[in-house]
Amino acid sequence: MKEIFFGEEDDPNARFVQLEDCGHFIEVNGLDTWMQMADQDVTGHQVDIQLKKCPKCSTIIRRNLRYGNTIKQMLLDIEKVKKRMFGDEATIRRKRIDLGTKIRTSRRNGELNGKAALYMQDKLLERLTVEQVTLVENQYNLLSMIENVRKNAEEGIKHAERLLKKRKIEKQLCALEEWLMEPRMRISEQELDDVSHEIQRLLMMCQMVCIESRALEQDRLQNLEIQTDLLRVRIDRPVSTIQWSPLGVMEKLNLPVLAFIFTALPSIFYKTYLLLEI
Repeated sequence: MKEIFFGEEDDPNARFVQLEDCGHFIEVNGLDTWMQMADQDVTGHQVDIQLKKCPKCSTIIRRNLRYGNTIKQMLLDIEKVKKRMFGDEATIRRKRIDLGTKIRTSRRNGELNGKAALYMQDKLLERLTVEQVTLVENQYNLLSMIENVRKNAEEGIKHAERLLKKRKIEKQLCALEEWLMEPRMRISEQELDDVSHEIQRLLMMCQMVCIESRALEQDRLQNLEIQTDLLRVRIDRPVSTIQWSPLGVMEKLNLPVLAFIFTALPSIFYKTYLLLEI
């Protein structure tokens, strides 16, 4: 062996192992270390569990007497990961049935809007892993919370002066719904926390606007009651017995000039007549 790969190939006592899958000869000490190392990517981070590869050509090592136990352990670890990800078929089927029942019941009770319910029901018809069923379950919980905020806004925000805030809340709820129904494999813990906190914030905002709306509506009703009471007083008050006269009509109509003519002029004419008589 003239090629130096792991650094000990030129040792006179060096021993080599042939890999049956690709035919390469690798120095035994270096290959032992290689087989025990955790796989890493180019940045040095550990990657998912997988079978080891030939250090020269990257052919997967599936057969070798020296590393038979190592290969078997790797295969067992891979099966465990696959079982955790894909799950047992019976468990997945049971979860899908339970979740489908919840979605239909929530839609029937008005706790979930039709668009979100149809989206999740279509997802449950696909072949899903345990992780994907968990994704749908998380989407169901968050979309139900969003619908609860929307229902509170519809029932509690009635006053016209708070309808603009109501539309702003609805716009943010729709944006959250669209984000949740985007195609994805999973929702991270950080994303779950962020969306939950955002929905809680919108719920608190909705409750505050509901209180403002009820206060404004109560003021409006109180003003309406006062106006009704005043109108009732006017209607129930007995009519005053005031004799009709042109002067009285003119005073009611705010016509001071005509009132002056009807009152002052006759007195002036009478005084003029007396002077002529003298």
